Amino acid sequence: MDMDTPTRLYKYVSLTPRAIQQLCMGEVYFSDPSTFNDPLDCRPSVEAELPIAELKDVLAKLIVRRVSKEVSAAMKSLRFKAETIAARQELLAEKVFQTLVQNIQYEAQ
Repeated sequence: MDMDTPTRLYKYVSLTPRAIQQLCMGEVYFSDPSTFNDPLDCRPSVEAELPIAELKDVLAKLIVRRVSKEVSAAMKSLRFKAETIAARQELLAEKVFQTLVQNIQYEAQ
């Protein structure tokens, strides 16, 4: 076993109904990382085996998929025409992608 790896992990909690249930049922509660007060908590470090160009392609596809769904839902609720929605989806997805790539490049320096 690695010397830096603890053999036990303790989590101190108040005695609440939830804590008692966790003890009785053998459960553990973990907070959602998005609610942590430190933005660097649970920030993954990824070492990719793909070339940068392929990573950009994967990232672009993921962003386009997410932004397209968000924009489509928002514009449909505002009753935009289908042609307008499609054009806006592409523009916004490209802008989000470019901004994210610039932020990643800045952070990597």
